[in-house]
Amino acid sequence: MVDKNPDKITLDFKCETNNYSKPWFRGQNEFKGQVTFEKVVTKDNKVQLQIVHTSPETTEIAEKVSKSLERHFKANNYMNPNKEVQRILFKDFTNKERINFFLNMTDGNEVFDFTKATFLDIGPDLNENLPQEINWLELAKVRELNINGEVLHNLPFLRDKGLHKYMVLSEMEIIYDFSLPTVEGNCIIKFGFPNYFKKKIGNIELVVDIVRVNIKDEYGYVPFGAVKKQLFKEFEKLKTEKFEWSKMQNLHKQHTPEL
Repeated sequence: MVDKNPDKITLDFKCETNNYSKPWFRGQNEFKGQVTFEKVVTKDNKVQLQIVHTSPETTEIAEKVSKSLERHFKANNYMNPNKEVQRILFKDFTNKERINFFLNMTDGNEVFDFTKATFLDIGPDLNENLPQEINWLELAKVRELNINGEVLHNLPFLRDKGLHKYMVLSEMEIIYDFSLPTVEGNCIIKFGFPNYFKKKIGNIELVVDIVRVNIKDEYGYVPFGAVKKQLFKEFEKLKTEKFEWSKMQNLHKQHTPEL
């Protein structure tokens, strides 16, 4: 239990990786990860899952642990056995909806104040006939663009809604200023569907990675680890809120006739 709170449990783990790529060399690395389940007191008594990872290896292990715990909780009637854990998957969106969801994340909330977008993993949808404005992507046989910059949210790919149908956005990196009750600073958060352009599968789950946290000097006494954990928790709320809003917008469009 976390802080003797029966509604929040955490499992910390370590994993070791061995590099056998060269017969004369064996490299070993150790990575730490964490899985947290927290019961959120709402009318539905939702359970929130948080995975903290430091490498692809820890992400894979954490997912296996969370699925095992889910089966255990359902078998013992701690969770409704007929309900599935809500996951945000690549296939949950059309191209337009996915870009809109990413852009909604730039709105921030009371904790996160958007500063700028600094990285995009984006590419053309090869199943669509690209319009003239971007048909150079097809002519150049471009499959994926990893774009670094300062104001990427203003790129024509994202700013022009007419192009959203033809573009696949898989990841974004954003710099936010953040304000928590006991600390302020800024952070770089990368989120999205990693390696989509290599795997091209629709069930890739949304992954969040807090790349960097900078705490203002006057809050130097606040433990860094505690700040990062709280940011993960708050970003999970932001992500869920924007996803629910996105689903409502899409439902509204489905039932609103076009003029």
